[in-house]
Amino acid sequence: MGPLDITNNPAVLDISNRGFLSAVEGGAVYGPVSVNPFNGADIDDLPLGRANAALGGVNLVGSFEGGEDSGSGTDTTARLNIYAYQRAQTGSFGEGIRHFMMRGDAKAMITWYVPKSGYNGDRTPNEATGWSPVWWIGAHCEANDHNGYHNHGSIEVPDSSGALQTRLEVPFVDQSTWTPGTPFGVDITNIRTNLADFSVRATHGVLRVGGGNSYNKDILLSASSDRTSTGERWKIRADNTTESGSNAGTDFYIRRHADDGSFMSTAIFIKRSNGNISLGASSALSARLSAVWSTSGHHGFYAQPGVDVGAGAAYASAMFNSSAKTVDHRVYGDAIGRFSQYADGKMEWGNGTGGRDVTLYRSAADVLMTDDKFVAGAGLNNGAASTPATASAAGVTGDIKYDSGYIYICTATNTWKRVAIATW
Repeated sequence: MGPLDITNNPAVLDISNRGFLSAVEGGAVYGPVSVNPFNGADIDDLPLGRANAALGGVNLVGSFEGGEDSGSGTDTTARLNIYAYQRAQTGSFGEGIRHFMMRGDAKAMITWYVPKSGYNGDRTPNEATGWSPVWWIGAHCEANDHNGYHNHGSIEVPDSSGALQTRLEVPFVDQSTWTPGTPFGVDITNIRTNLADFSVRATHGVLRVGGGNSYNKDILLSASSDRTSTGERWKIRADNTTESGSNAGTDFYIRRHADDGSFMSTAIFIKRSNGNISLGASSALSARLSAVWSTSGHHGFYAQPGVDVGAGAAYASAMFNSSAKTVDHRVYGDAIGRFSQYADGKMEWGNGTGGRDVTLYRSAADVLMTDDKFVAGAGLNNGAASTPATASAAGVTGDIKYDSGYIYICTATNTWKRVAIATW
């Protein structure tokens, strides 16, 4: 039986026509079948596809005879319309198109071709160098090199050499455990990209990981694209803590994993209800930022700028009032801080159990003062200060000065006394 050409003649599709349509009753049609080409379609000049493949199968041929779809054109598009009424479940009733892979390395693909040399100025194809596939979608089992199995559905586009490469795959087995002879199917598939970036346009679009409150919402950074846990290295998580109201629950973690993929510790924790951040702990302490670690010799915080920071500082604070604390140091278990410093520079010391009882602060211009006893165990040196010229020179009660012959003490405002000193 030769090629069947059904040209503007719907009557030949009637089962009563016994001409070339024995296939309707179970026979076969050999050679290409071109169905209902419109005026302007050149059946004899259709592209042959890659590597001049034989033009076979059923050809639905449209044309540009109808012009643009601008409201005044005519529809001359060739199309295949499949009208489905049943759903595919146990009996596969609703499968409108079926691909049967008759060999282990067969690929059942739907393909889009473009002319290798692009398009002419009038938008017709430049067929000088033939046609090439630019988009494949389909499925296959065995790899092209026969050294393994992909067992996936895939989208493929060519690389710069023209070779088709899988860019997105949806496996229909667990690729890390499947072996030939075992059933096809997988409870949780592992969708993967290959030689591809994945971008979400920020114009009204987001990347969402969603799920009910009983599930952790994870983003996993792994040393492997397989689903095996041994590749796990970092995990970003919104956890399954119950959302009980007042913004509690669904807290945030960055978790670190060992070389074998096992969980090591929480690197960063953020409590959603108050925004408190913990470094090295899986719960938030009563601080906006806290660090918890168990490695001897490691600092909790260390600042080392790479350049001279000028007026910058390793630590800076700006409090609302001068009596606000900027530092509070304590030994683990202390009820109150053993050392505190305030925004005005005042410092206080205590034993951690009662109130702080030693102070040091600026009491006036050029005056550093303590309300408590000051003991200088290695001696006291007040520098080369100038001595009073007379007993009524300006001075503040308590000032002490000396020179090579006398020690001067201000006993009242602008009142000085002195004692002679000598060697021995």
